[in-house]
Amino acid sequence: MTRYNSSRLLTPPREEEEIYPYRRVWHSLSIEMGGVFTIALVFYVLVGFVGINLPQSLWRAGNATLALSPAMFWLVFSWWRERRVPEPREHLTAVFIISGLAANAIGIPLITYLDVDQWLSSADTIGRILGYAFTVGITQETIKYLVVRYLAWERGFRIRQDPLAYCLTSAMSYATVANLHFALDGVPSPDIVAMRIFSITALHVTASTIVAFGMTELYFNPRTVFVQPFMLLLAAIVVGIGISFRTGLTNSGFVLGIGGTRPILGFIFSLVLMVSVLVSFAFLFTTTERQAQEAAEEET
Repeated sequence: MTRYNSSRLLTPPREEEEIYPYRRVWHSLSIEMGGVFTIALVFYVLVGFVGINLPQSLWRAGNATLALSPAMFWLVFSWWRERRVPEPREHLTAVFIISGLAANAIGIPLITYLDVDQWLSSADTIGRILGYAFTVGITQETIKYLVVRYLAWERGFRIRQDPLAYCLTSAMSYATVANLHFALDGVPSPDIVAMRIFSITALHVTASTIVAFGMTELYFNPRTVFVQPFMLLLAAIVVGIGISFRTGLTNSGFVLGIGGTRPILGFIFSLVLMVSVLVSFAFLFTTTERQAQEAAEEET
């Protein structure tokens, strides 16, 4: 005999909610960068205001752990979540590994060899921006672009957020390597390391979001072939702006709290730059996706 649940008969059946088959990239990114930001802020408050400090013997291990934090957040909120959706992106692991190897073998040694900080120290603001843009910016953004283009272009792009997912993966990997180089170069204070790690990671994420938009337009709208080189150039200039102003503000001698000068202004500038660019390009991604859907509906 069939039994009926009376409680179900009191309310009409609801339509099943459509399952979104892909990981939502913007949501993952906001959690990851929110976590890196929170760690940096907590370390700054504990050391700069509360006066708590780790024994210097533990600084090196603590700094290495902090440097790996962006990769840890990425593993949990991007890679692991990707495994749990109906249609995961299959090449993220390869992009992450190759980007890190390329950063360590090519990108960072090349910038170290050029000794950019030394010969730009006496330049004016515009000179520093352009100098960093056409050395650090072009180098790291071209490397990340080539890795994604080679590994994910043919079979990895299905929807307009796919290039963003792969470019942000490359950014997190490259930033992790750069963070390790900074954190293990000497024995800087962990609060300084935490704030610099956020700044480095934020700048990589910001620039890679710009490059991702160019890749999206080139792949899904090939007529706009000029967009990709322009976005690559824009990303490099944003890197130049980010490094120049972060360095200038960090060395400005602004003091907040106790225990000496802290690079709070450079930290805040990195946050503002990242949020401004991400919000702007999230709007561009949404707008172009809606336009593409409308165009497809008109054709049908």
